[in-house]
Amino acid sequence: VLDLALGYNGINRLLRHRREGTPLGDWGGSNLPMLGARTGLHRLFTGEMSIEISWLIPVALFVVAFGMYLAVRRALSRAELCALLLWGTWLVMTGVVFSFMGGIVHPYYTVALAPAIAALVGIGAVWAWRRRSSWDGRCALAAMIVLAAISSADLLQYNAFGPVWLRWLIVALAAVSALGVLWPRPPVVALVAGCLAALAGTTMFSIATAVTPHHGTIPTAIRQSTVTGAWMNDEGANTDLAKLLAATRTPWSAATNGSQSAAALEITSGTSVMDVGGWSGDPVPTLQQFIDDVHAGKISYYVEAGRGPNSPAVHGEVIRSTLHTAAHTREIADWVAAHYPGTMIGGSTVYR
Repeated sequence: VLDLALGYNGINRLLRHRREGTPLGDWGGSNLPMLGARTGLHRLFTGEMSIEISWLIPVALFVVAFGMYLAVRRALSRAELCALLLWGTWLVMTGVVFSFMGGIVHPYYTVALAPAIAALVGIGAVWAWRRRSSWDGRCALAAMIVLAAISSADLLQYNAFGPVWLRWLIVALAAVSALGVLWPRPPVVALVAGCLAALAGTTMFSIATAVTPHHGTIPTAIRQSTVTGAWMNDEGANTDLAKLLAATRTPWSAATNGSQSAAALEITSGTSVMDVGGWSGDPVPTLQQFIDDVHAGKISYYVEAGRGPNSPAVHGEVIRSTLHTAAHTREIADWVAAHYPGTMIGGSTVYR
């Protein structure tokens, strides 16, 4: 537990450390979406990270600058100054960490930026609208609308999402709205139209993500994550296997290599699944403990994690997990394959 908290999921994620023998190459950054792409200030605005979080980051950063301007002019209350300090620091520090951290970085980590972005956009809109009788308030409203609309149009184009005219419509509507709010007495309709243009892209992506089925351990916007391969995803989609396990009455319906595959099977079947080797090769259970549990009738099946019909492990070959294979898990897999016949069920090799 301490190793995961302080090492693998802690300092190692920031300082580019890796476990001995882990073949992930240069942890200073990767072109792979699942590893967050190359480090630098551009990271949050390129690749998968941009799709997940960058829609309103330009607006939030503008609000930080606008808030500092208002603070210098003594136009903010003490509570508003605290809010600016809290959310601005949250946004900048978290953004910098994600931009330059050198360990494993998954795009879904960027959800940690969402509270700060949401708070700053909301607070900034209130500050600007409250000062709409002054030129600085109207300019701030126009800038927020334009920044959000341009970012949305760019991301929609980058992802080929929706018809081309939609992106131009967002930009045009934002431009007209920005001009409208610059008038000495900006009409409410201009602000409403500006909000529609500013939030259209992220709203459409949110809806599309909500209606798109997802499974696996690395979630992404809209698209189902495929970067992790079958090892993390196949078991969650194997309905035939889920039905088989759901019909068991033993304390564990099955055992499988690794906690991620076990978790997927547990969710789909509603049963308890033993995760041999834990998260990354933990020495639990031992071979003898596993054999004793099998002979005591506590486990119904052994499921080979993430192997398809063309796997060399089918029908008695050595079972090997794709990641984090440890000697004792191989011993258990060897023992299972040597004593029980394997059967293909929905793409997974299952030993009764």
